[in-house]
Amino acid sequence: YNGRLCMVSAGTAYKLAFGVDRSPNPWDDIPKADVLMIAGSNTAECSPITTDYVWRMKDNGGKLIIVDPRMTPISRNNDLYLPVRPGTDVILYMSILNVILREGLHKPEFIDAHTSGFEEVAESVKQYSPQIAADITGVPPESIEKAARWIGEAQAAMILHARGVEHQSKGVENCSALINICLATGNM
Repeated sequence: YNGRLCMVSAGTAYKLAFGVDRSPNPWDDIPKADVLMIAGSNTAECSPITTDYVWRMKDNGGKLIIVDPRMTPISRNNDLYLPVRPGTDVILYMSILNVILREGLHKPEFIDAHTSGFEEVAESVKQYSPQIAADITGVPPESIEKAARWIGEAQAAMILHARGVEHQSKGVENCSALINICLATGNM
């Protein structure tokens, strides 16, 4: 059916990470976030109900990071905009994780208690410094660093993604890379 076709990349990534084919967070977690990253979603036009939760997060003092090659209505209200080149998303997310690990912003206790295979993930992102990622993705290295610090330093960070991330030939990898950022920082 349409939902399965439309969201198969996300469903597969979540099934691999958590054993269920959906995100573990209810929408009412959004206003509680200190940092919210929205990747590949024109939320304001495609999910107006979700947008209300985003505004409540901002009203509560949260920061909004937008990852999108286009300047969409939700992008105009960002605190940090990452204008990723189409198809290079996974490199951006791996670079963000690279910075989080390099700067010790990850949560080793959470990783040890709730993940398996994280050593391989950590090794796989070492090659994606912000400068290398910037050359590939078009996102300035200082913006990659800022996003990583905001997510890594937040008491509660959250990542929302949609079809712009999922409907690519590497959709499962994109979603898995976003999940890995959350797992590394203990933001579930």
